[in-house]
Amino acid sequence: MTRRRRPTRPIAVLAALALFALGCDAEGEVEEDDADLEQLDEDAGDDPDLEPDDETDPEAGGEDDPVAQDGLGVLVEDNRFAPESIVAQVGDTIEWEHTGSNPHTVTGEDFDSGSMSSGDTFEFTFDEPGTYTYTCEIHGGMDGEVIIEG
Repeated sequence: MTRRRRPTRPIAVLAALALFALGCDAEGEVEEDDADLEQLDEDAGDDPDLEPDDETDPEAGGEDDPVAQDGLGVLVEDNRFAPESIVAQVGDTIEWEHTGSNPHTVTGEDFDSGSMSSGDTFEFTFDEPGTYTYTCEIHGGMDGEVIIEG
């Protein structure tokens, strides 16, 4: 006796395509129901759990933001300073925190951290207005600047 197989795979594929097509317009673009999106935006505005958390949201200036922690900060990552440029005021202290795995330096005309390892920090207080450029002496092209406003 010969068993006939039911054509289930083509049916499943057709069903998936039909469901996808229901969400697309004539040009194949996915349609969005603006009313639903607006309602979601309104609902999110009413929910305090969906508001930025000042302690963890970098844009809110919370504890995960190096600039908001005990003054102004720059992360020394592998092959870059983050941010590359920072603006501060006369008398401000900038702290560089090494978070990368390779050794780095923070070397400017008026300051030098020496070789830093992961977890090390270096601080410098800027007493005069101006633009202070610095580099990693170990990795060429790893540059940053501190702009001090008076």
